[in-house]
Amino acid sequence: MGDGTFQTTSYLTVKPEDWKSQLYTCTVQHKSLKQDIVLPVKEENIKTRSFMGVIIGCVVGVLILILAVIGVVMCRKRSSGESHCHTEILTQ
Repeated sequence: MGDGTFQTTSYLTVKPEDWKSQLYTCTVQHKSLKQDIVLPVKEENIKTRSFMGVIIGCVVGVLILILAVIGVVMCRKRSSGESHCHTEILTQ
């Protein structure tokens, strides 16, 4: 960062059964520290990956696509010779 600080991110994938049976810590080491910082990793501080938003987005996208295809098909069936689906610009 431009303000003289820095940050880093680390990812650890743990199975739920391992999480419950083990103790995990996060250790911060830096030459400016006199002593390492060791913090316990607590369940309330863990961010889990949620695929629910991705799934909902995909379902909505598919529904929109299906509705668009149905609209085009219906429009083409209705427009047999007529221009119901097209906006025409008439010039004089």
